[in-house]
Amino acid sequence: MSETGYLSACLAWIIFKAENLEVLQLDMSRFQEAAMFFDLFHSTYSTGLAHGHQPFAHLQRLEITLSHQNAFVPLVSTLTEVVVTRPGTEPVFGVPGLQTSDATSLRSIHIRGGFNGASQITELLRTGAPPNLEEICIRDDGLFSDDESSNFFDTVFQTALKIKTLVLTFRYKGDDFDLATIIPPNAHRLETVTYFGIHQWLLPDVGPDLDLQQLKRSVPPNVKELEIQGLNVDAIRHVVDNHRDSEFIPMNIPDQLNTLHLSFDVDAEEFDSPTEKLADIMPALRTLSRQLRQSRCTLLVCVRKRILYFSEEKVVFKAKP
Repeated sequence: MSETGYLSACLAWIIFKAENLEVLQLDMSRFQEAAMFFDLFHSTYSTGLAHGHQPFAHLQRLEITLSHQNAFVPLVSTLTEVVVTRPGTEPVFGVPGLQTSDATSLRSIHIRGGFNGASQITELLRTGAPPNLEEICIRDDGLFSDDESSNFFDTVFQTALKIKTLVLTFRYKGDDFDLATIIPPNAHRLETVTYFGIHQWLLPDVGPDLDLQQLKRSVPPNVKELEIQGLNVDAIRHVVDNHRDSEFIPMNIPDQLNTLHLSFDVDAEEFDSPTEKLADIMPALRTLSRQLRQSRCTLLVCVRKRILYFSEEKVVFKAKP
């Protein structure tokens, strides 16, 4: 059987034998395979509609490994989530004639890897944002310029009118990227946000030493969950030095915040024994946890190690309010 014939048979089985399929995960080892599969996917879907049949009637999540220009397929009317993983050179959202505004059920878009995801999603939303899109997650990617990030934020908040969750974690940045450029403070619709940390930099007005007194004015007003990634032990060393024996750490957190998630970057050896790595700052973290409990806020502390283009994370401790 030819390669095209084999893929056709696989697709036919998916359509006719898995009528209640909700999650489709595609791991394409070669670009040619991805190209053929998505050509078949589009033609099969279009043909089915033309004959009064809707393929993939229950599909909610499409997860794609290996970038391909036709990887984003919200033409499936019941699709709610698209996940694209691993780096590639081809544009992820390059489907000719795609009208994303017709994807009424799409709720979530996840991109993980070196896809230049901010620009990808900016271009996608400019063609017409899915009207019910609530969540955008860009992980382990890169940003290159002020214009790129500004265009992304402007487009998201102008077109994705139901956006509630924004997750941004970047591995690198361009030389001309201004670190003060971040989510606008007036992004009132956001309820969950993950800020990215690049080396020792954290949030605007917060600085590399994690000044908790500045958090309140650096976080959109309705955010209930805040995650700060890219931390290292030195970044909050001053907390230990200044408050080692103190029962109170000065801070000014948003009133509505119910989860503060701190993620520390470590190497492979440190990842295996995280409590030893964080031993010096654990007293300060416990003090911080006690204070947050008074505000009914959970402190979640994790360590994260880099694995090629991706990261792996595990919880060190979670202090409930």
